[in-house]
Amino acid sequence: MTRYEFLKSCGFTGGALMALLSCVGEQEVGALTRLPDGTLLKPDGSPVEEITGSGPDPDFQITTEELEKIQYLYRINISDPRYAKLLVRNQYITLGNTFVLALSKEGKYIAATVVCSHENNRTISYRFGEWYCPEHGARYNMSGTGLNEYGTKGIKVYKTAFDGETIIIYE
Repeated sequence: MTRYEFLKSCGFTGGALMALLSCVGEQEVGALTRLPDGTLLKPDGSPVEEITGSGPDPDFQITTEELEKIQYLYRINISDPRYAKLLVRNQYITLGNTFVLALSKEGKYIAATVVCSHENNRTISYRFGEWYCPEHGARYNMSGTGLNEYGTKGIKVYKTAFDGETIIIYE
């Protein structure tokens, strides 16, 4: 039985469970490991890459004319202070209890459903180049494919477009 399974069997759930797991070191649920030199390792043992650059990469921008032709599901103006986190790579926000929108480490806007396929919790976030659900540790790659036993059903990933001012999420 893993530490995660033991703590769950004791009745710990959600934030309390994650708080306890973060206090006891590396876990089978996908925690990061910090080496003595300060390097962070992912659960698979690979290093967490450093953020290169800041803000969105202009190479991923399209023209406003192109953007206006796309039928979108959600639209935001990046200059709105509520979305300031999206100007920093590896940061994300949740939109309308429906989408997670992040600025990847490469400087591209990416989006996914906020609903975890494991138990339909609305807890998906973005961390270290993956979609992640802290409820049970489900992990998904950028295409939405599950990376562990809790993510086997995958999640919906959406397309995005950015013209330098407006970000849209679409199918």
